[in-house]
Amino acid sequence: RKPEFMGKIIFLENYDMILAKKLVSGCDVWLNTPTRPLEASGTSGEKAVMNGVLNFSVLDGWWAEGYKEGAGWAIEEEPTYPDHRLQDELDAATLYYVIEDQIAPAFYLRNPNGIPVEWTQMMKDNFYKISPHFTMERQLNDYYGKFYHKLENRTDLLKANNLEKAYQISKWKNKLIAAWGNIEVVQVSYPGNIDETTFLGSNICFEVKINLGNIKPEDVKMELLVTDQENDKNKLQVKEAFRFTGMDGNISVFRCEVKVKYVGSWSLGIRMIPHHPLLPHDMDLKLVKWI
Repeated sequence: RKPEFMGKIIFLENYDMILAKKLVSGCDVWLNTPTRPLEASGTSGEKAVMNGVLNFSVLDGWWAEGYKEGAGWAIEEEPTYPDHRLQDELDAATLYYVIEDQIAPAFYLRNPNGIPVEWTQMMKDNFYKISPHFTMERQLNDYYGKFYHKLENRTDLLKANNLEKAYQISKWKNKLIAAWGNIEVVQVSYPGNIDETTFLGSNICFEVKINLGNIKPEDVKMELLVTDQENDKNKLQVKEAFRFTGMDGNISVFRCEVKVKYVGSWSLGIRMIPHHPLLPHDMDLKLVKWI
C-alpha cells in the first residue's frame, strides 16, 4: 500500500490450483528471483515448465538442478557481494540485461509465418530436457528414498530391544566427549619436500603418532584433506583416509599414502573425528581434532 509500490506489486491471496492455472496460462516467462540460498523448493516453476512456460530464475531451489542451457535462463547461484544491497543491484542489472539481450529477441524475432522459431525451440527443449525429470512423484520418491526411509529404519534400529542401541550410542558419545580433550599428538611425519615441488605420479606417505588416552583407535577416523583456493575460499579436492597400523606402546599409529594426481598449489590438513557404526553421519558428534 506504500505509494512507491502502488500499481507495481500485486499480492494474490489463497494461491491454489485454480489461481495457478490462470497464472501459468497467461505467462510467457516464469520469473523467480529469491534471495539465495533461501528458496525452499520452487514447485510453481516445475508446474510452469510442464505447461510450456520458460523459467528465468536464480540458480537456487529446484532450478539449481533443473536449469538446462537453451531451455530457460538463469542468474548465477554464487553471490558476488556479501552486501545484500550491492548484490540486489547486480542481480537487477543482470535481470534487465538478460531480458533485453536474450529473452525479448527470442520472443519477438519471428519467421515469415509469424512463428518465433527460437522461442518455440526452447519450449520443446523445455519439455524434453526438464519436464520428465521434475515431477512431484519424483520429489516424493527422493524425499522418501534419501531421507524419510533412512530415518524410519534408524528409528526402528534405536528403538529395538527396549532402546538397546540408543543406550549404547549415548554411552559411547558421553565417553568420547569426556576423553576428547585429553588427546595428544605425539608426532607427525611426512616427506621433507612436501612444502616444495612434488611431481605427478609420486607417492606421499603421512604418519601420525597420537596418544588417544581412553579412546580406542576404532572409535576415531583420521583423514587427509587437500584443498585449493577458489574465490578466496578453500575448496575440497581430495579426501583420503588414514589406516590404523598398530600400537607403539600406548601410542596409536596411523598412516596414509597418497599418489599425486593433480597439478597446482594445494593446502593440506589432517583431521580426526569420532567414528561409530551407529552414527548417522560424520559430523553428528561435532568433535574434530586438527592434527
